[in-house]
Amino acid sequence: GAQVWRRGGAVVVVGRNPDGAALLGALRADGISAVDVLVVTAPGHSTASRLAPLLDRIPVRLTLAPPRTPVPNAIAATPGSVVTAGPLRIEIAGMGPPLEVRVGSTRAAGAR
Repeated sequence: GAQVWRRGGAVVVVGRNPDGAALLGALRADGISAVDVLVVTAPGHSTASRLAPLLDRIPVRLTLAPPRTPVPNAIAATPGSVVTAGPLRIEIAGMGPPLEVRVGSTRAAGAR
């Protein structure tokens, strides 16, 4: 499965081992035509093949995945990594497996 965050035009998707075709359909049904950040939380070769229908048909600006997960163009996530997409802040809080990911507001992070 996957969780989707939308805020200020930014789209973040976090999924353990999502079915790319089903996720593509759900994103399109919600009017989403591009993803700013995709975080794949589960390692493994099956993850790459399951995501292919999504990655082949929708632009993804940044993909984070566990090290050695063969998802095309993915950057290996490391503990403590933080990226932002518009007003959304994505933090890799733990390596698991699966990756522990926190998504929140950049405003809330700046208020600490």
